[in-house]
Amino acid sequence: MTILAAWCAVALARPEPLPDNHVPRAGNPPVEAAPAPAPELAAEEGARLEVDAKVPAEILVSGVKLGQLYFPGEASFKIVPGEHVLRIYVNGQPTDLPVTLRAGERTRVLVGRSGVSLEAADEAGASPVVEGPVAVQFRLAGDGTARVVLDGRPVASLQPGAPVMVDVGVGVHPLSVRSGDGTAIWATGSLEVQGGDGLVVQVAEGRMPEVSGPGVFH
Repeated sequence: MTILAAWCAVALARPEPLPDNHVPRAGNPPVEAAPAPAPELAAEEGARLEVDAKVPAEILVSGVKLGQLYFPGEASFKIVPGEHVLRIYVNGQPTDLPVTLRAGERTRVLVGRSGVSLEAADEAGASPVVEGPVAVQFRLAGDGTARVVLDGRPVASLQPGAPVMVDVGVGVHPLSVRSGDGTAIWATGSLEVQGGDGLVVQVAEGRMPEVSGPGVFH
């Protein structure tokens, strides 16, 4: 009986209420304020940077991480005009590209497996629509030579570092890319030319063509 009475007394005992001004301190580490955004990236108005990534990529500007694309896609950022260093990570490998961003303009960057290229366009976000043929620039990445067949006929023989301009009408055109001797087909599909300046098609052996500007490869 004595043990049972003692157990009941402990079970029914109520803890003393804590004073109103009690503040627990143990186990509460100090909270630090979030760092302020980099001044060169905090402007309300400025230049527009657009990244068209054909592969997953991590995007940094002036040492500040702006975003990460886990799948191919596009990203757009508003940045203070001026000189910046754009760093793109692809498969953990960085590529640095100095860029000059101007107020009221947009700058587009194409990220592909074969590298990073830069082109600028006007602030409106779309190249001016033109009538008639569009000048399309074909580039070869890597070694060797390549042959471009458009609408069933050869239109360009490509070598590294020697882009070729071809006038192509607005619309969808059958396109195939072959080795320089024509014995191996690297890619086949269709090139959709939407109209406007600055259309670039970059080809490489074993890869699908990478298109930058007002066009799409299907």
